Amino acid sequence: MEEGMFLIKQLLFRFSNPIFRDSMFVLISNLLAQGMNFLTLIILARHFGPDQIALYTTSLILLTLLLSLADSGLSNSIVNLVNQKAINSTHEMYEYLKAGLLIRVGLGLFISFMGLFISEFLAINIYNSISLKELFIFAFLGVAILSLHSYISTIYQTQNKFKIRSKYQISTSVIRMLGLIFLFLMPDHFTIMNSFIIYIFSPLIVMIFHFSEILKIIKQPFTMENFKKKTKIIYSYSKWLFLSMVAVLLISRLDQFMLLKMVTVKEAGYYAIATQLIMVLPLVTESLTTVLLPKVANINTDLRFYRAKIIKIVGPVSLLLLLLIPIAELIIVLLFGESYAPAIPIFQILVVGFSLDITINLLSLVFYSTSKVWYLTILNYIQLIIVIVGNLLLIPSFQAFGAALSAVIVRIIALVYILYFSSKVIKTTTSM
Repeated sequence: MEEGMFLIKQLLFRFSNPIFRDSMFVLISNLLAQGMNFLTLIILARHFGPDQIALYTTSLILLTLLLSLADSGLSNSIVNLVNQKAINSTHEMYEYLKAGLLIRVGLGLFISFMGLFISEFLAINIYNSISLKELFIFAFLGVAILSLHSYISTIYQTQNKFKIRSKYQISTSVIRMLGLIFLFLMPDHFTIMNSFIIYIFSPLIVMIFHFSEILKIIKQPFTMENFKKKTKIIYSYSKWLFLSMVAVLLISRLDQFMLLKMVTVKEAGYYAIATQLIMVLPLVTESLTTVLLPKVANINTDLRFYRAKIIKIVGPVSLLLLLLIPIAELIIVLLFGESYAPAIPIFQILVVGFSLDITINLLSLVFYSTSKVWYLTILNYIQLIIVIVGNLLLIPSFQAFGAALSAVIVRIIALVYILYFSSKVIKTTTSM
C-alpha cells in the first residue's frame, strides 16, 4: 500500500514538472500523428507492393531533403537564438521570425522553380526511370507549399506552444489520412502518383486555420536594414548548423538513393519498408528534443547535470528497444504481409543502430547550447564519408542488408564521438 502511494506521489511530482509534462504531451501527439502516417504506409504497401513503394519512398525522401535545404538550419537557429538570448520582447522575437519567413519562402520558391528543369534529368539520366519523372516534379513543387507549412510549426516551437504545435501536426496527419481513404474508395484513381499529390497538397487545408500566425509576423513593422541585421545574426549562428544539416540529411537518405541505383527496385522496396518502420523509434527522441531544445538553450541550464541525467535515463530505454528484434518477423508479416518478409533482417539490424540515436541526439543539444555546433559538423562529415564508403563496399555483397550494416557502423562511431566531446565541452564551459 505504501509502495503504491509512493509511486502515485512520484507520478504526480513528475507531471508537476513542466518539461516532463510537455515532453509527454508532445510524445503522445507525435505517436498519434506518426500512427496515422504509418497506417497510410501500410495501406500503400499492401496495395502496391515493394516496387511501387520504392518509387514512392524515394520521392518522399527527395521531398524531405529539399524541404531541409529550404530550411537551411533556420528553424533550430531561431529557436536557439530566441531562447539563448532570453528574448522577452515579442517585437524582437517576431523580427527573427519574419526574417526566417522571408528566407524560407524565397528558398522554397527557388527550389520549386529549379525542379521544373532538373526533375527529368534526375529521373531518367540517374535512375533510368520514367516513372520517377512526374513524382520528382511534384516533390520539387511541394517544397513551396510544405516549407511554409513547416514554418508555422517552427513559430509554435519558438514560442514554446507545444500543445498547439502538436495539434497542428496531428491535424495534418488526419487530413492526409482522410485524403488517402477518399482515393482508396475510388479504385480507378488510387495510384502512387495521386497518393503522393494528396501528401503534398492536403496540408493546405490545415494551414488555412493556422495562417493567422503567418499574418501576425507579416504585419510586424520591418525594414530592410532590420532584415539584413537579423539575417546576418541567424546565419552567423547557423552556418555550422546548416553544413551539419546537409551532412545529416545525406547520411540518413543516401542509402535509399544508392540502393535504387545499385540493386533492383524490389530490393530497394524492402529496405524502404524497414526504414519507414524504424522511423517510429526516433519519436521519443524527437519529442524530447522539441521540448528540451529551448530549455537547454537557456543560459541557466546545468549542462553537466543534463548530460548525466540523459545517460542514466536513455540506457534502459535503448535496451527496451532491442526487444523488437525477436518479434520483428511477427511485426512485418502482420503489418505488411508475407511479400515483405525479406525486410525482416534489415529491420532487425536497423533496430540496433537506431537504439543508439536517443543518446546521440539528446546529447547533441549540449553543442547547440554552448554555440559549438561545429563539433557536430565535423562528426557529420566523418559519418558521411563512412556511409558512402560503407555503402559502396557492403551493398554489392549484401544488398539492402549491407546498407543497414553501414547505418549501424556510423551510429556506433557517432556515439563514441558524442560521449567524449560533450564531456570535454561541458568541462571547458564550466571552468570558464
